[in-house]
Amino acid sequence: MTGQPNTRLADLFGLAGWSKGELARLVNRQAAAMGHPQLATDTSRVRRWIDMGEIPRDPVPRVLAALFTERLGRVVTIEDLGLVRHGRTGRRQATGDVEHPDGVPWAPEQTAAVLTEFTGMDLMLNRRGLVGAGAALTAGSALSAAMHDWLHTDPTLTADAPRLTSPLHADPAGFDRYDAAPVGAQEVEELEHSVEVFRAWDAARGGGLQRKAVVGQLNEVGGMLAYRHPPHLQRRLWGVAANLAVLAGWMSHDVGLEPTAQKYFVIAAHAARE
Repeated sequence: MTGQPNTRLADLFGLAGWSKGELARLVNRQAAAMGHPQLATDTSRVRRWIDMGEIPRDPVPRVLAALFTERLGRVVTIEDLGLVRHGRTGRRQATGDVEHPDGVPWAPEQTAAVLTEFTGMDLMLNRRGLVGAGAALTAGSALSAAMHDWLHTDPTLTADAPRLTSPLHADPAGFDRYDAAPVGAQEVEELEHSVEVFRAWDAARGGGLQRKAVVGQLNEVGGMLAYRHPPHLQRRLWGVAANLAVLAGWMSHDVGLEPTAQKYFVIAAHAARE
């Protein structure tokens, strides 16, 4: 507990229009649906989160992220809510998602997991599950610091990348996943052509109308990247993912989704680095 108000949570709470009692009841209901019936959040607890900066234990931050995502109609991560738990003094920053919840650099499988889940959350607002791997994404000043550190690291050093087995990156309960199949050279060439088509649409008409199509294609590519392809095809797939993520970022910017846009640019940077 910091003793200081959590302004990020307070701002989003105000936008959501709930009372503290309503939010407490929603948290309990959502947590129970996700297999945590023992949770007993009340109004005073919500008040401490907002007014005193208390950071609740898992799974509450993920529950809150899911609730705010659905309520506000855009992806809201744990970092957006100001609920990233800081480590103790003296711990190495690189050993976890402390100051930089972006957790850079990531291992390739982590990049694919975040890409797939975040695009799925964007498309469906994750109405049936909790925010998981997408919580690794950050925005704003924290993004700038994380990217600066990351760009000065050796891309082969991934030992400190976030682990997919950690609670932060657990698969969200109840979230249906579609697994794309491996692809060959012809399919990759068609995907590369689709990037050019989307770029032409964006240039001619603006990004708003095609945003979901681009995000959907990016989600599909993320599923493909879960498979091991020959190195030359895998590199081309990462190139497609990077280009689609950049397009998704600009298209999100075009429709006023600035935090979402920044997160797509983070995904693009990770994909390009692969």
